[in-house]
Amino acid sequence: MITIVIVSYNDNLNRELLYNCLKGVTENTRYNKTPFNLVVISDRDGHVQAWNKALRISAPNDVIMLSDDVVIKDENWVEKLQRTAKEQGVGFSTPIADEKSRGMFKYPWGLMGFCYLNRDAIEKVGYFDERFFCGYEEDDYCIRMMKAGLRPEKVKEEIYHTHVYNSTLGRIHGTKLEMHFGDGLRKLKEKWGF
Repeated sequence: MITIVIVSYNDNLNRELLYNCLKGVTENTRYNKTPFNLVVISDRDGHVQAWNKALRISAPNDVIMLSDDVVIKDENWVEKLQRTAKEQGVGFSTPIADEKSRGMFKYPWGLMGFCYLNRDAIEKVGYFDERFFCGYEEDDYCIRMMKAGLRPEKVKEEIYHTHVYNSTLGRIHGTKLEMHFGDGLRKLKEKWGF
């Protein structure tokens, strides 16, 4: 059993995104292939807090984390994520990945928007660090995962989907967004010494 979690800002601007996301999931996920629970969580209390709530309520299942701006268009998407995530030493898999380099760490980035997290990895690494408001919480989690002896991995098979990047963050404009990302980067550097 897996839990598919969609985090949504849950306002008028995101209702259409959430509808399309739910439609993509329900039309392309077959319960008889992979049994799943589907949970939608509002991130009104904070993005990182919403993901942590999702990880807590989904126990003891593995978790697929989706932002509401991802629309699935591939009927084998769960199995593709799962195949990579279940390889030896992999903590999570994601089809959205650009390699990032922070200090001595290199890893694929794209975790919270669209990924499969193994429950064993969640138990070993823990939850997201809530000191990060928006920005760099993914980087921190990847680094913690690698320090725990696990690796993030890009899915080897293409998963057909669309992704409207930064649909939620897009409402935080200019100086305020730069402030949050700057604060996140500062916290990441302080925490990991680079």
